[in-house]
Amino acid sequence: MKKMKKMKCTQIALTATLLIMVSAVATQATVLRAFVSSTGSDSNLGANCVQATPCKTFAVAIGAVTPGGELIALDTAGYGPLNLNKAITIAAVPGATAFVVAATGSIGFSISAGPTDMVKLRNINFNGANAANTTGLRHNSGLLIVENCTFQQLTIGVDCVAKMDLIDCDIHGCGTGVNSTGQGTLPDATVAVAQVRINRGNITFNTIGTQQNNPGVNGNMNPLFNIFVFSTGGATLNLAGNTSNSTCTFVTGTCLAAPGIYTMSTGLH
Repeated sequence: MKKMKKMKCTQIALTATLLIMVSAVATQATVLRAFVSSTGSDSNLGANCVQATPCKTFAVAIGAVTPGGELIALDTAGYGPLNLNKAITIAAVPGATAFVVAATGSIGFSISAGPTDMVKLRNINFNGANAANTTGLRHNSGLLIVENCTFQQLTIGVDCVAKMDLIDCDIHGCGTGVNSTGQGTLPDATVAVAQVRINRGNITFNTIGTQQNNPGVNGNMNPLFNIFVFSTGGATLNLAGNTSNSTCTFVTGTCLAAPGIYTMSTGLH
């Protein structure tokens, strides 16, 4: 009899534990909008990092956001590095800046989204503090728009092998400001695999302002481009103070001519 009572109590305890676990999982269902703040706690992931109970870091809070949703920083603070693989908008509220520090040998944000996934970044400051082998943003796949962001004191500010737009961004004091790798294009040619489009902003006082790697050549053996600059509406890009700009390297062979940054008035993506 005592043995049966003990078994029954054990079953009740296990059932109660299971219910608690199921409840915890249920509270972590993804939401359209999640938040982080300097006073937040990553233990709030169970409550989906809502505005009333925000999380502390991007890496934890992104787990609460459904694809296509938003992750918002409520105040100026450091929110840590992030690897992401889905469509999402990550931004700080107007007047605030989200800081991301890339430690030695690390990447601030690494993006490996689906081919049609759109990722948007706004009001984020990436800083390497002059540590060795640092990258602010690495864009591996997907579509990316980076707006009003800053990259400084990094080995590479922006490293891109996919398609992205840089809008009103500042890149200062880096080894290489923008590094684009992959098949390029011309305005009258096939759309490129790798392509960085730049609209306004400042890429200044870097060792290399812009670097194009293996953009290729067309059928007439003219060099292609994988970095473009908008000229519509008087838009300008400040490239002052860089040791060099628009350098070009090939994985095999040499550039027939080191292409400059191609200036365009219409988009190609």
